[in-house]
Amino acid sequence: MATRKATALEQDALKAAPGIYTPVFENDSVRVLEARMLPGEKVPGYYHPNYLIYVLKPSVIEISDETAEHLHPRAADVMWMEAGFHSCENVGPTVFEAILVEIK
Repeated sequence: MATRKATALEQDALKAAPGIYTPVFENDSVRVLEARMLPGEKVPGYYHPNYLIYVLKPSVIEISDETAEHLHPRAADVMWMEAGFHSCENVGPTVFEAILVEIK
């Protein structure tokens, strides 16, 4: 996936999708979010700094920047994601739940 810096008009995850992302913890080093995305639910373009995902409930997630990539995470998978602007959609048949740890 290509990465780029967000512009002032691009929103972070909490602003772009407050119904999907819930803040759990934040300090000067990290921000922890819980993500819960129903099948068919989509988040418009937003920005994440570098972050780690810990999958609680699997599904099929499509992450799009200039291209689209389908991820098939399983429960307890841990994935590292580079900073960048993207949109995402739950294209799978089940609810996707995960914990995201954004690095500041």
